[in-house]
Amino acid sequence: EGKMLKIVEIVDRFSFAEQYVWELFKKAPQNFPSLTMLHFNDTEELIDCIKRKLKHNSDAFEGLLKLYYFENNGWGLPIDVLCMSDYRTYLRVFAILLYAQDQAFYGGEALYEDEDNQVYVPDLSTLVLVFLLKIDKVLEVIKGDLLVPDSYIVFIKDLLDAETQHDNNLVGSIGLNGEQLISNSPDDFNASIFNNILEFCQSCKRMTVSSEERSNFKILDNYSCEQFFTTLNISLIHLDALILTKREHASYLCDDLFFRNMATREKLRNVNLLSLILHFHKKMDLVIELILTFSKTNYLGVPIVFRDINEYNQLYDNLMCGTRKKHYYNPIFKHYYNDKLIQLKQLFGNDLAAQILRDSGFRNPDMDVSKDVRTDPNTTHKPGAQP
Repeated sequence: EGKMLKIVEIVDRFSFAEQYVWELFKKAPQNFPSLTMLHFNDTEELIDCIKRKLKHNSDAFEGLLKLYYFENNGWGLPIDVLCMSDYRTYLRVFAILLYAQDQAFYGGEALYEDEDNQVYVPDLSTLVLVFLLKIDKVLEVIKGDLLVPDSYIVFIKDLLDAETQHDNNLVGSIGLNGEQLISNSPDDFNASIFNNILEFCQSCKRMTVSSEERSNFKILDNYSCEQFFTTLNISLIHLDALILTKREHASYLCDDLFFRNMATREKLRNVNLLSLILHFHKKMDLVIELILTFSKTNYLGVPIVFRDINEYNQLYDNLMCGTRKKHYYNPIFKHYYNDKLIQLKQLFGNDLAAQILRDSGFRNPDMDVSKDVRTDPNTTHKPGAQP
């Protein structure tokens, strides 16, 4: 007061905040476990530092993948944890699981129960799956019966703001392909999908979850769910969805098996997207179209629905490719083949029945080698490559 001040510099708030956080990081880097300070004397040493860091991150991602696939782990992992605290990579990780060679996507088994007069709370995984596969018509049928936590809107807007800020700063990413550094330019992949999800959520009925409800929601023998999610760096939007499901006596619509298992443990009714398709779409042409769309991905648990031998063989070719998919679907197709063989044997005898099946083109899992039909060009993932 009473002093004359001179303005020497004007900076935008984002630049100021970035510089402020950077100064904090330099003073105490141990308080920022997700960031790494690289020390180097020349360009060659910098490249070596980056390679070591990327190799470490790649090994960490592969380790998390093993946990996601239930290796030495009965619970699995949510997709969120594979993002390693960065939700800007959620879609990339999601697509790797859904499309990449020899990976698998765990959404749980489809349940075919009475869906009349049900209300649903969709999970982030379901919303991403719908708009990634461009099958939002599935949700349009039940749009009036969907409840969405308000926190979804905030979460997606924050994500889009972060994407916009990164695009403005021309931020890309660096990966490691063998020993070679590769750079990836930023694109609108995240923005386009999440803009669609945001617009959809804004058109649904929205409800608020209080801080008190979050604090009081317990799992795993009275353990704080909020603390559990925070420890794993999982967004609390998932907690809000579970709370809303319980409070409103709704069904949890989720395509992430980890969260479905959590809902089951808490005795919350839960279904995945595939559970709704057969119930809500009475036109068989549309049902087959949707089933075939899922069959071209790594989603495990696609129902074997067909009307003729051609549709059966399409499903067979789509589902019997990739190590994990083949391991899952091989016993199912063996059952179908053997069941059909038994029926024909009862009518025509052993030898003629086998010949009829062969001549019809009905695939035998013990004889066929199927090709890989995944077609998504954005999700090539090699072992050891970090998304």
